[in-house]
Amino acid sequence: MTRGISILLPVYNNVCSQLVKNLHEQAESILGLEYEIVIVDDGSTDEQCTKENATLADMENCRYVVLKENMGRARVRNYLASQARYPWMIFLDSDVLLPDMFLSKYLDRMDESVGVICGGTDIIEDVSLAKHNLRCKYESSALKKHSAKQRNIHPYHSFATANFAINKKVMEHCHFDERFVEYGYEDVLFGKALAEHSVPIEHIDNPVILHTFDNNDVYLKKVETAMRTLHTFRDDLCGYSPILAKAQNSVCVCLMRLWHTVFGRAERKNLIGTCPYLPFLNLYKFGYYLNLA
Repeated sequence: MTRGISILLPVYNNVCSQLVKNLHEQAESILGLEYEIVIVDDGSTDEQCTKENATLADMENCRYVVLKENMGRARVRNYLASQARYPWMIFLDSDVLLPDMFLSKYLDRMDESVGVICGGTDIIEDVSLAKHNLRCKYESSALKKHSAKQRNIHPYHSFATANFAINKKVMEHCHFDERFVEYGYEDVLFGKALAEHSVPIEHIDNPVILHTFDNNDVYLKKVETAMRTLHTFRDDLCGYSPILAKAQNSVCVCLMRLWHTVFGRAERKNLIGTCPYLPFLNLYKFGYYLNLA
């Protein structure tokens, strides 16, 4: 088990003080652990968020860095890795909650036989959100796929940036592709890079908890941005996207283009409404993607 870790948090327009305090408490409770928590504000525009987060710089073993301009999801993670002092790094989204013993579970798995460890995600149970919030509905429906058992079936395809640990030596050879500036798929391509470099990857049940969700309009705009990202980098992502696989079927493509032309607006109206119908989401995503060509 390693005795030194760098915990790395990219932050953009959200307050992460509770998460950092929890990380600090868990780290301090582990005898002999050397650690640092590095928070990088990626050009946030919300002054209240930056003001509250700035107080974290006063916490022991914490560094708070403010970037004047937004680097984007890929580049900021490479920057965080360059700032890390310890041989193992834990990357976390900054808007999650932690379960008990979170750091200890990662530390128990850190050795030279594995290069990357993915902990997965869970969601907070909220009946009201599960009925009306599209992102919450989507995450709830995907929970079975989030178990370590399921993720280890296709370990490289299952890589996600919300919660993972990585040996610093790995990122000397595998970087996040900095062409990915807009939302979506930078994690998918990183998983592909790990496979190409034959980096040992292990998925474990050590999830962070998603508890805040964008409203339906904001989330669907992110989905649309992700589809544009997928279209731009379709050659790079070949073999790592079900949408790209389905797009190879000419009959399916013709039918879905027609479907989206006729029903796309109605699907979108439902998805941003107060009671979104989840099966429309995949139909809308595929149709939106096909109409980018």
